Amino acid sequence: MECNKEKQKEKSASGRRKPRPLTQEQLELRRERKRELRKSPEEAAKIAEYGSRPEVRERRKARLLDPLVAEKERARNRLRKKEARATERGKAASRMHRAARRARLLMATPPWADKEKIASIYLDCPEGFQVDHLVPLRGVTEDGRLICGLHVHLNLRYLKKEDNMRRSNKMSQAEIEEVESLVARNS
Repeated sequence: MECNKEKQKEKSASGRRKPRPLTQEQLELRRERKRELRKSPEEAAKIAEYGSRPEVRERRKARLLDPLVAEKERARNRLRKKEARATERGKAASRMHRAARRARLLMATPPWADKEKIASIYLDCPEGFQVDHLVPLRGVTEDGRLICGLHVHLNLRYLKKEDNMRRSNKMSQAEIEEVESLVARNS
């Protein structure tokens, strides 16, 4: 009698039994099968064709507008990136990107830069903010011109993380005018 009660507890609202959580081995096996499927060019072409169909794109957009689904998708992407960084190829790519960034910072830091002020700006950065370059080290303006900023304390500011990610390495006309007025004031 108790056995039936336990089975009934296991059933979900739809009347089906809840699936048991997968073990780590089972999860790895599933991932390996998916990787094998993606290796064949025919399968990759089918997947690409399916994903590019307008009704599939619309369904995906509608799903992503739901905040819960969007958060799950972001979490899934974070996990994928974390797993990718754990592979040898991912580690190598990560090292390459970090080295390129360090080189850009070194090349963008003139000899007269006050490194202590730069360090203090990074150390004093408030929670939820990031240090942003007013003029990006390597960026683009709204009209497509390439720009190249210096890594000096006058070119650094605090920006909310979301705003900094949205801004990326682009610079609007208003920001260009703001920088020009700062330069004129400090000259």
